[in-house]
Amino acid sequence: MEKLLYEASLEGNTIVLLELLQDNPLILDRLTLNRHGDVPLHIASMLGHGDFVCEILTRKPHLAMESDSLNHLPLHIASAKGHVEIVKSLVSANPETCLARDRDGGTPLHLAAIKGRSDVVKELVQAQPHAARVMTIRLLLLNTTIEVNSTNTNGETPLDILAQVPRDLTYQHIMLSLTRAGAVEAKPDGLINQIPINSRNTMGLDRVAYHHSKDGSTNYEDWLDRKRNSLMVAA
Repeated sequence: MEKLLYEASLEGNTIVLLELLQDNPLILDRLTLNRHGDVPLHIASMLGHGDFVCEILTRKPHLAMESDSLNHLPLHIASAKGHVEIVKSLVSANPETCLARDRDGGTPLHLAAIKGRSDVVKELVQAQPHAARVMTIRLLLLNTTIEVNSTNTNGETPLDILAQVPRDLTYQHIMLSLTRAGAVEAKPDGLINQIPINSRNTMGLDRVAYHHSKDGSTNYEDWLDRKRNSLMVAA
């Protein structure tokens, strides 16, 4: 029966999956507890079998948190492969999977960025904004041949965007990684005009004048979140 399930996951055969579940509703759980090889949800996520993935998640949503021998969740695999619809299904089952790390410390967002899956990156950031705040830069530079001076729609390189955030310890680490990789600024002049007036004093200073909105947030916080997300997408 396990062999049939394995073959069904390779083919994305939902009919066989449903038949096997009817005969043994616990077959997926048993494979998870006693697995010696690939897990069906991981296989289907890798091969892009969206309907098969949805059938499993409908019945066993907790399987979205199951990891393989490399500590990859199904979301890691689907993100690396660029299967956007499967990514949506997995994230819907459990948004916290966006923040999960594999054996090398990589998140699904890391793997999507490394592979250039921009649509997946946007989906993950939208589903879990905190995913874009995780340090990503050194992993990207060491494990890929990305263009470190690529630009976004505003003509900004990653170094341009970095120049617009407070110069804290994180800034220093990212700056060091980017410059070692040959990063340059496309817009060395006029950056001050792109920074909100109420946040310019944060460039190297400890004291910040915030303008609070009605909901208690600050314009600076909103601006900084957007810049962090932009840096991740640009990288």
